[in-house]
Amino acid sequence: MPLKLLNKSIVIVGGTSGMGLSAAVACKEAGARLVLVGRDAKSTGTARQRLGDSVRFLIGDAVQAMP
Repeated sequence: MPLKLLNKSIVIVGGTSGMGLSAAVACKEAGARLVLVGRDAKSTGTARQRLGDSVRFLIGDAVQAMP
């Protein structure tokens, strides 16, 4: 089933590696606009090389943000 994501905005926490990065690739290929959150600059840099400059990246740790 093809994803219907053309011009949809998607935020993926943990999207710079592993399953999150795989999901990001699939969403981008389906036409989505992406914001990916990763824990450090190294992982976001690696994801940027794979996905390109049209994706926005944020550095943050969702676990540390929880009380």
